[in-house]
Amino acid sequence: GNLYNINMWDRALTQAEIASMFNKGMCGIFFAGLSGSEPIISYADILANEIHGDASVVDGECGPVEIECPPVVGPAASSTFNKVLNFPSASAANYISFDPELPALTGLTVCAWKQDKDNGRSRYWFSYAVPGSDNELILGDAQGMHKFFVKKIRTESSVLPANKVAWVHVCGAWDSKTGNAVISINGKAVKTDVVKKGEALTAGGMLVIGQEQDSVGGGFESKQAYVGNLYNINMWDRALTQAEI
Repeated sequence: GNLYNINMWDRALTQAEIASMFNKGMCGIFFAGLSGSEPIISYADILANEIHGDASVVDGECGPVEIECPPVVGPAASSTFNKVLNFPSASAANYISFDPELPALTGLTVCAWKQDKDNGRSRYWFSYAVPGSDNELILGDAQGMHKFFVKKIRTESSVLPANKVAWVHVCGAWDSKTGNAVISINGKAVKTDVVKKGEALTAGGMLVIGQEQDSVGGGFESKQAYVGNLYNINMWDRALTQAEI
């Protein structure tokens, strides 16, 4: 098999130090980012908007970085570090909504860490809608599967964590040139479909976090509302490679 990042210290590390290493993937510790590829929508962009209902920003589980290490960069050095979006209940009132001023896109990737607290029939956490296409871009779970919609066409994967409350890293990537729509879970591609080859994501839509839009900027239903925690949501204007994810 494979081994990675084996280290030995000359003292017994504390449980807090060990936990901080365990969480480094989610928390961004030692994360150097993607060279030359800033998100078109960053987590900071999302948190800069009004949060509606009982949704709120809470402190996460990352904690301070106390082990001697190289300078912390990426998410761990930002104002959004350890700031988790919490959606406590299945309510249509809990959401963030704003116009991200997206151009037409021929490639994209959306990634986030999520910790589900409710396994309802449908739970959507990222929804981008335009006039005439309320399912222009959607990510969420339904019927026990991860769902990724691009221009109304669905890609789905049944790979779900055994621990229903575990933190999971989810990405949806789409490339117009090949049509490949890829769902990646914890860094591994688990499903690829060919979707809307040669087309482009429509510009000028509304982005909603925590709900699924049935009309631009609205039409929310509690049965589709996300319940749980979201962290470090970012969107890029191209399909990231599996190595980058």
